This record gives sequence, structure tokens and C-alpha cells, in this order.
Amino acid sequence: VWWALGVHGPSDTAMRWTDTMPQFDPDMHTYNYATALHWAVSQMTLGSSDITASNTAERICCVVCLMLALIACSALTSIMSASIVQIAITMNSRTAHLLEL
Repeated sequence: VWWALGVHGPSDTAMRWTDTMPQFDPDMHTYNYATALHWAVSQMTLGSSDITASNTAERICCVVCLMLALIACSALTSIMSASIVQIAITMNSRTAHLLEL
């Protein structure tokens, strides 16, 4: 998606992120894919990247990706917390049962 926005996406500023990358070459598919993958991973993990949005469509894509990352991290944290609490409840129940014996 990010690569497609940079190459074919609409631009209200007459710029795309691929225009700001001096080493971008449409024929270097592996490098272009790795660059887009680097951007995606840095967006999802809040890491740093030298690739920035250059128009409204790219900026909206960045915001949507960050929101999805926030939701995914929150859900993962919630699921892990609930699992740990469930394990603790089960262990306490077993301990109480053994103490009754």
C-alpha cells in the first residue's frame, strides 16, 4: 500500500514519498520493497524512519497505520493480562483446594 501510494497515489502537493528518496529507482524492485517494508515495520513499532509522508493521502495512510498499531498493541496487552490473571486465579483455586484437604 505504501509503495503504491508513493508511485501511483494521488498527490495534492505535487510530491510523493518516492520523490524525496534520491536513491529510488522504479526498476530496483527489491530495494523499493525493502524500503516500503522498513516504513511499515517502523510505523507499527513506533521506530524511526527517514521516510515521511509528502501529501495528504500518504499522511492519512500513516495515521491509519499508527491507529491500527495502537489497537493491535492494546489488544495484545489486554489478552496477555487476562491470561495471566486467569492463570493466577486457577493457581489460587488449586492452592485453596489443596489446603482444604
